[in-house]
Amino acid sequence: MRQLALAACVLVVWGGLRSQVGAQTTAPDEAARELSPATLRLAAKHRLQFIRTPDGRFWDLWGEREYRRIFNRSVKKKEIKERRAAQGWATWITVGHRWEVNDSRDAHAWGISSTSEGMEFWRRSNRGTPPLWFCTRADDIPFIYINEEDRDVCTKDAELRATRVVAQLGEHVFRVGLDLGRGVESAKQSAPHRLEQGVAVWVEDPAVTNGGYLNGEFLLWPDRAIEVPGGFEGPKFRYCPLASLTPTAEEFLGALETGDAEMVTWVYKSSSGAFRWERQAFPLQYLERRKPDPEPEKPVREPAEPAPTITHILVLKSGDWVEGQLISENADEVRFLVVVGGIAGERVYPRPLVGRVVEK
Repeated sequence: MRQLALAACVLVVWGGLRSQVGAQTTAPDEAARELSPATLRLAAKHRLQFIRTPDGRFWDLWGEREYRRIFNRSVKKKEIKERRAAQGWATWITVGHRWEVNDSRDAHAWGISSTSEGMEFWRRSNRGTPPLWFCTRADDIPFIYINEEDRDVCTKDAELRATRVVAQLGEHVFRVGLDLGRGVESAKQSAPHRLEQGVAVWVEDPAVTNGGYLNGEFLLWPDRAIEVPGGFEGPKFRYCPLASLTPTAEEFLGALETGDAEMVTWVYKSSSGAFRWERQAFPLQYLERRKPDPEPEKPVREPAEPAPTITHILVLKSGDWVEGQLISENADEVRFLVVVGGIAGERVYPRPLVGRVVEK
């Protein structure tokens, strides 16, 4: 009796759990196409050497950074000494200085030589192998790049500045003379007379003009929409701090996927008996698209049989009783279909244990 009741409870609970699991199971969505972890790590490293200019283009300035590092390491200032004899004593006196280039593989790779142009940092053209600035959507830089924060050793030694503030034309507009900078030479070639009187530069924070020059590392971005008091007709630029142009991770990854940016590494190595620059581009790698798991088949439930009708009550001599249906009886035994909670099970009771069978 008690075993049948426990079995009925187990069946009810198991059926409820199966129905809940079946209701919560759904087919997984197809996995989205995503970049591999190796590509994401490489992109995080390359992003820091890129800038995004106001026109939306992405520029790789690894060449500019590396060229400055090699230039400052290769170019050295040496003393010129002469021997002077006086009153029986010979002394060496410094009569001047000269710049020399440390003849190294790095100096050869970047074209740094002992010629005057080879030791003038800003004369190195953007073109060449490798380029100082690279963009997949442009050939020449349409702006002027200046770094007053980390000058090359020659310019710093001579205490030269790339810019000089000539006058203040408005609250945020200054007339600035340009002498050095990446892109100044090409600007002079295209319109030399327009740069002689300086250019108008709009700055957000006038403090960047402290000391009589433009401070920091920045771009001068052409902007004809700048309004200059007094009818200034020369070139107009907007001061853009380079730190504010670093693309976000989302912007850079988007540019890589659309081809607006490219991850490239340059290596100067021996090839066929001669040293040459080798360009290596890193294409994007994606994780393999995961196939969606097949939708699990829902179990088909057969219609439940109707519970047996209780027609008799079997009373035992011990005082216990069960409900169900009388199947058969004789002098030795009573066969009885016990019904508990809608579940029926046949059982045989010896005649000595049975008190009576009552029809319900």
